[in-house]
Amino acid sequence: MEVELVPGDGGIFLVEVDGRTIFERRLGVKIPEPEGMVALVAERIGG
Repeated sequence: MEVELVPGDGGIFLVEVDGRTIFERRLGVKIPEPEGMVALVAERIGG
């Protein structure tokens, strides 16, 4: 699996796996710590 960081604009933080959004930062929502983000991605890919 390949992971790529793509810069955005406007303060948007979006995580997608296979074209499906698994996390989108919205006002009042805390961005997960790195371990939490890894868990979200692993859950989506079945690992």
